[in-house]
Amino acid sequence: MTIPVWSGCCSRPHRTCRLRLGACPTGWLSHQELKHKHVTLFLLWQEYREANPDGYQYSWFCEHYRTWQGKLDVVMRQDHRAGEKLFVDYAGQTVPVIDRVTGEIRGAQIFVAVLGASNYTCAEATWTQGLPDWIGSHQRAFRFMGGVPELVVPDYVPGNIIGVMCPSPLCDG
Repeated sequence: MTIPVWSGCCSRPHRTCRLRLGACPTGWLSHQELKHKHVTLFLLWQEYREANPDGYQYSWFCEHYRTWQGKLDVVMRQDHRAGEKLFVDYAGQTVPVIDRVTGEIRGAQIFVAVLGASNYTCAEATWTQGLPDWIGSHQRAFRFMGGVPELVVPDYVPGNIIGVMCPSPLCDG
């Protein structure tokens, strides 16, 4: 994916724009910084103003950032804070595993966990998508990631797991 540079932020006529051409913030850097935990557009603007005392006011800074952000490829863009969400799912296809002794081929399920902000990924193979493997994969993913996110977002939870986690009268409809 090509990320456009936050250029042209001074393209709209503005009475002090000529003085600020060298002080236009870089949208890509701001966009990447916003993925870090506790980083806000206001904080980035404060840092920008420290480096550029005669730079843009907050509203102008935000307007240009939003204009730049609007030029990104049209996709389902989601803003994620660091450590906020861990997306989990089983891959659709199985991976064949061949027993060296018997030659038997078994299909292994691939569990994938991805942190939203960084795309840091953990994947492992298990024999089933059953509750013990589901819970065990989560535990190992948390250990691999070095902690637990605020939210775990499953794409699809198999029916057998829903049945265990949610009593029948509540899940039936």
